[in-house]
Amino acid sequence: MGEMFGVTLVFILHLLLWIYLCSKLKSKEQFLAIPPRSYALLCLFFMLLGMLGMQQGDYVHYIDILQQIESLKSLYTNYTGYISHMEPQYVWLTHLFHGAYFPWRFCVFCLQYLILFFFLRKLRVNTYFMFLLILILCMHDFVYQRASWGIILFTCALVYALQSRNYAYLLLCPLAILAHKSIIVLLLCLPVVFLKCNKKNLYLLFGLFLVLIAVISFVFTNTATLSDYFQQGDYGQEALEQMGKAKSNNFIGWLMGSSVGNAIGSTPSRLVIIFTVIKLAIETASNKIKLPRSIDAMLLYSLTIIVLAMAFAFSGKAHSVYVNRILSMASLPIAFVIHYFYENKLIGKKYGVMAFSVVSFCYLFLFLLEVFYAVVL
Repeated sequence: MGEMFGVTLVFILHLLLWIYLCSKLKSKEQFLAIPPRSYALLCLFFMLLGMLGMQQGDYVHYIDILQQIESLKSLYTNYTGYISHMEPQYVWLTHLFHGAYFPWRFCVFCLQYLILFFFLRKLRVNTYFMFLLILILCMHDFVYQRASWGIILFTCALVYALQSRNYAYLLLCPLAILAHKSIIVLLLCLPVVFLKCNKKNLYLLFGLFLVLIAVISFVFTNTATLSDYFQQGDYGQEALEQMGKAKSNNFIGWLMGSSVGNAIGSTPSRLVIIFTVIKLAIETASNKIKLPRSIDAMLLYSLTIIVLAMAFAFSGKAHSVYVNRILSMASLPIAFVIHYFYENKLIGKKYGVMAFSVVSFCYLFLFLLEVFYAVVL
């Protein structure tokens, strides 16, 4: 009963926030700075969503992990096996709060929004439309992943450094790796921000995509440790088996996601977002659209992350969890790009409405599925 109430409450809160932000789309306020009082209330609401999580999955999973960590005598005693994937700072926080879950979750999943709201205000994109983009593109991942505050810090520091030309902020990017070891992916893609989104560089990215497929396939085939690490717990295979189809560990497996229902909710959204970024990049390069330095860099940066994720997917050597994790790292950079294109009317109205409708439906459908699982199963 408690789980059913919690999941239903989370869905209602997300739905209310979505309705509130959508109500601002037809007003002149959608691209204006949000008044300070409303801005503070929005920040508190996002922090509340971070605290509540999804009431299922990793939300419960972390409770078990914290209990196991607290049972250890120190950070360095028996730090192996089931809990070995937790970074040291999260273990330290667990001991600091004596295994109390909500203070730990507040530090990991709520304080990140203070970083986000601080930078959005400095970047002057503290608008209702930007927060709607963050809600439908990022929130489902941000309430699950420990890496989320690293993604926020890395992306916002990078955009601000490019916009203000104060490159000292780039020093914050390596710090973001402390959030999760997977943030190294963002660091590896960093060099592309110094390039321009033109035809030459798009051809280079396409060539890189083909090379990465070959390299990933070769390395994983000949390196047992990497292969085992990236193929453990293939949820894509489980989904296909549920449908009575043959096993698959490739792009089809990734499309299916962690379950049949999750695939129905997430796959169209992922595909629309990927197609939108590719579409914007091609139009920018073909029409030689002049973009601000930060937006041009974020467009190419987002495309590079997508190329890396798709290379893993098409190589058939990594399961859906890792492909989706890489794609989630592009969600915030994509939000910056789409906000600029919408504000300056560089996206066709019909395509914009279609893309927004599909992504919004998928975002709400995923939460509705959580309610269904809690009530029925």
